[in-house]
Amino acid sequence: MISGWKKISEGAMLRNWALAEVATVRRQRYLDGRLPNDLIRKIRSGHFDFTDEEYSHLVEMIKSNRSDLLAGLLGLDFEWYEGKLPIEALKNMEMMNWPPFVNLAGSRKLIDLVLSFKHGKMPPNHNEFAENLERIRADFKLENMLGKPIVLIRSKESPYVLVEGFTRLSALLLNVLEGKEYGEELPIILGVSQRLSEWEYA
Repeated sequence: MISGWKKISEGAMLRNWALAEVATVRRQRYLDGRLPNDLIRKIRSGHFDFTDEEYSHLVEMIKSNRSDLLAGLLGLDFEWYEGKLPIEALKNMEMMNWPPFVNLAGSRKLIDLVLSFKHGKMPPNHNEFAENLERIRADFKLENMLGKPIVLIRSKESPYVLVEGFTRLSALLLNVLEGKEYGEELPIILGVSQRLSEWEYA
């Protein structure tokens, strides 16, 4: 169960998603032509203390880059929260209906997807994902994570559905399965909407 719920705006959720996107080395390769050059230089030099104007550029980028996911989500009356989720709860978390991953784990359980990764199975044409997963696993620390993973629910009793943070949470779970410890909770952003079933990837 999520603890310490604090309501946030949709804009704060989008800023978080954009931060997570540009903080990953894999995504930084594709920023040219999508952001102002001075902002790209700032990101690639490892500086993530953005001004409001810079965040405006980042949010517009994320809306464009992730339009396949966001276009359907943003009209479904979500309420957004920050909170902390028990790491143990990741083993029961579902993943969104994203075909490359669901094809590896028909149960749609994140743990089954991670077990597929553990056994060397990866979706076709996901070489960059596989490389990034191993890079993140090597020195994963919760306190260094930029941008909180984002999960969705229909109600407080329904399963959590992961929408952003697949690589980081997969790295975390793989390391946990190997006996590494990360404390009891991780920070997340939670979206709540009774209309979640209307989303294409629900």
